Amino acid sequence: MSTSRDLKIDGLKFIMIYCVVLGHLVYNDYGLLLNQIIYVFHMPVFIFVSGYVTSLKSDTKHHLHWLKKTLIVYFIAQILHLLYSYIHGYHFTIYNLFHPAIAMWYIVCLIIWRFAIWSIFKKTDDKLLFIISIVLAFFAGFVPIDDDISFQRAFSFFPFFVMGVIFKKRKLMERLEQIPMSYAVIALLVCAIAGRLFPQYYMPHLHYTDWNDPITRIFQTSIAFIACLAVVRLSRVDFTKHFARFGQYTLWVFIGHTFLVRENFLENFLDDHFGYELNIFEAQIVCIVYCFIFIGLAMLYHRIFDKKCSEHNN
Repeated sequence: MSTSRDLKIDGLKFIMIYCVVLGHLVYNDYGLLLNQIIYVFHMPVFIFVSGYVTSLKSDTKHHLHWLKKTLIVYFIAQILHLLYSYIHGYHFTIYNLFHPAIAMWYIVCLIIWRFAIWSIFKKTDDKLLFIISIVLAFFAGFVPIDDDISFQRAFSFFPFFVMGVIFKKRKLMERLEQIPMSYAVIALLVCAIAGRLFPQYYMPHLHYTDWNDPITRIFQTSIAFIACLAVVRLSRVDFTKHFARFGQYTLWVFIGHTFLVRENFLENFLDDHFGYELNIFEAQIVCIVYCFIFIGLAMLYHRIFDKKCSEHNN
């Protein structure tokens, strides 16, 4: 592992992908409570980290190469999801290929966010860009588009991505680390309690339908910003480094787990055949298993691929 990497950021990536998978599982009433808390911060933090690790030095050739690889991964996953739907009797058109399945919206948004940053970040003052991203996040809700091409999510989560990029560029992580841990703990607890006032899903993926929605988005986004910074601050400890080696494979987990949680297959199987519901502790075990299935596959892939590349170069 390269020593130039921020191991704490890699560790935080794994912790957040763990929360993403856990948030997609169905378990007993404690699960609803825990998921409502997780949904307050898990995607804002994950997207913040995505911005933090985005390189601003790469050239157009590198950008297009990354886009090609990412689109291949996206369409393979989408086709597999559509085949799954077809087998289970669902009808679909070519439009469904561009309508992200389950959590695949993140891939579409990541493409939009990175190319937006690569195109305008060096030409625009970063403070102004951050303000613009917040304004766009708010007013996007007035556009009558929901999940098509991940429209609402692309705009509403964009400020978190921009904040991650700015944190890396301005080296703000060092300043964040100066905030006492106790403050971060208190802030996260307050945000968790406040987040319980709203449904477990994160409002910014929906366009506004009445006057309550803009207020809800402002409230939830404000909470998410505070919770995001609190979680990042809490992650700046040596313990987080222990998860760093797994944090490099979060994309594998992110895409792979969408097939395992689809239709809540495991949970429905247990309920239909045994009348059994996962409890909060069993859900943790299932989450760990799901994560390491794809981390293991990723490690195996890289071991084989890197070996072949080495043999080819020799």
